[in-house]
Amino acid sequence: MIEEEQILYLSPRETYDSAIVGICESTSRIIYSKDKILEILSREDELDSEGAYEYFEYNILGAYMGNYTPIYLSKYSEGEP
Repeated sequence: MIEEEQILYLSPRETYDSAIVGICESTSRIIYSKDKILEILSREDELDSEGAYEYFEYNILGAYMGNYTPIYLSKYSEGEP
């Protein structure tokens, strides 16, 4: 069973909770949709797509929060490695 105190959410939760797509069963890490986070950044912070991606890459994806650092899911498209 996953303990609530083991789960790390992006802050502020009310902003990013809609980007949660699941929880990793083996590590108890939250899984966020990268595309949904980018949409939120564009809408909430009024960033263009490039600015939203740069913010995501530096401030969210690059942040290490210990053993329960969230996982970020990207869509797979045929033909991509």
